[in-house]
Amino acid sequence: MKIDGSTILVTGGAKRVGRVIVQHLASLGAKVYIHYNNSEAEAQSLATELCNKGMAVNLIQADLAQAAQLHELATSIPDLDVLINNASVYPRTPIHQIDLTVWSNVFAVNLFAPAILATEYGRQMVKRKKGIIINISDANVQAPYRHYAPYLASKAALEMVTRSLALEFAPWVRVNAVAPGAVLLNENVSEHTREKITRRVPLERIGTPEDVAQTVSFLIECDYITGAVIPVDGGASLRSA
Repeated sequence: MKIDGSTILVTGGAKRVGRVIVQHLASLGAKVYIHYNNSEAEAQSLATELCNKGMAVNLIQADLAQAAQLHELATSIPDLDVLINNASVYPRTPIHQIDLTVWSNVFAVNLFAPAILATEYGRQMVKRKKGIIINISDANVQAPYRHYAPYLASKAALEMVTRSLALEFAPWVRVNAVAPGAVLLNENVSEHTREKITRRVPLERIGTPEDVAQTVSFLIECDYITGAVIPVDGGASLRSA
């Protein structure tokens, strides 16, 4: 599918990796709907930036953990060509603090919301016999680390949803996932930790949001890939293979 002229929804599109995905796709000629929840200021500034450059963007607010707002988002954009499920929550939760509320909150945003959006928009895409769904996972589901069990479990489940829906919606709709590795480390990460992470990456650098955005655009335009989970981690997942 050509990106130029397509209609794309990016959830969690106001900040971090989502923001760069929006900028990249809008620069290629897509009409982009920028979803946000609490990041109104960031969403407004992004929309202003892109509109000033003559790009077509719209803002759409929704709390993905709220069923009514999720349903409205899942039915509000007619003739959607591409759905990018990027929004997620990433709470650090030591095992002794994990309870049903934690599991429910993480899975609501990271698994149930993208699954519902993909199902609803996917059915519409099948009727039109065209469409693309891309879920943003995490390369670390292959090598889990401490204190993030609910988050990593939700991303692992999202990868299975990706594969399952790729079968369900074929041949009309392609469904893939992008699994970033170390991208956009927090500013408070020490130089020692940054160097330690870099040493684990065969390509010897930390990833960038642009690396992820370019993979997303590749998956939109490559018409013979479906059911794939593409690691964007500089080869770090090879260490756990």
